[in-house]
Amino acid sequence: MDEKKLKNDKLLDIPDFLRRLDENRSENVPEVAEHLIEEKTIEKESTESQAVEEKPVEEKPKRPSIQDRMRKRLMYIVGDIDDAFENVWARNEDPKKFKAYDYFNMNNIPGAFMKMVKLQVDMYIDEQSKGLQYRDIKPKERTDEQQDYVESFESYSKVEMKQHIAWWERVYKDCELWEANKKKQRKPRKYKPPSKEKMAAKVKYKPEDTDLKLVSEQPINLPGCSAVIVFNTKNRKLGIYEATHKHHGLTLKGTTLLNYDLSTALQKTVRKPQEVMEKLHTGGLQAIKNTFNALSTTETKLNGRLNKETVLVRIFQ
Repeated sequence: MDEKKLKNDKLLDIPDFLRRLDENRSENVPEVAEHLIEEKTIEKESTESQAVEEKPVEEKPKRPSIQDRMRKRLMYIVGDIDDAFENVWARNEDPKKFKAYDYFNMNNIPGAFMKMVKLQVDMYIDEQSKGLQYRDIKPKERTDEQQDYVESFESYSKVEMKQHIAWWERVYKDCELWEANKKKQRKPRKYKPPSKEKMAAKVKYKPEDTDLKLVSEQPINLPGCSAVIVFNTKNRKLGIYEATHKHHGLTLKGTTLLNYDLSTALQKTVRKPQEVMEKLHTGGLQAIKNTFNALSTTETKLNGRLNKETVLVRIFQ
């Protein structure tokens, strides 16, 4: 009997409905698994976020400011003065025993406290002065406020009230004296010279003149220079500024030159600017002075002002 070979596709003839069922099952399994994984990750993230939120945030204590420290020390200063006042009038001590100036000196109280101490002492003097003054008003004619002042100090006689006021006035004078002496001892603030950029920021000058082929030097080089040659293109005036002291040099204030020698700060009108300007580009200061002196026009004084027509021809350091 001949054996028939079966092909692979005929080994198992699976019906179509079973194939579809198997395909649907294989597709649904990964979706369900993914859904379960997502739920677990969400639960884990929520628990971690809750754990982070539950951790208490430690707040650092705020450092007291300078004003807070001054107020605290002021309370001690005023408290000591109040205690001295009570010792005088409650314990019958000598009124002249306590001297506020000596107290400030012994405790090295800064002068900045005196303004606040004087305000407190002035309030005491005002209250007691009103308490003494309102006694002269008849009780029926007093206002409620005046009556309160009188009742606050009714346990003291007029003589005692005047002594109280005099005691506080001495404290007030000691405050003024201590404040004045502390100001004398204060170290002066260290002078910080302005930068060249700041000094030259407002200088008015003409950066360039194309007709005469002139270009200005930078005005930042003016502070500290020993001399500067200027030319006014509008009135054709050539001028020379030299520093009074070569060590310090010229300075600027706005658009005005300062610290220049008044006797040598001169200007002359140039009749042929093109020819004269060519001689100024080279040579030193003395060569330029010789060219300037050779001009036959009348010389006049310079006033130090620079304007939008002024070309800074040469600056010598």
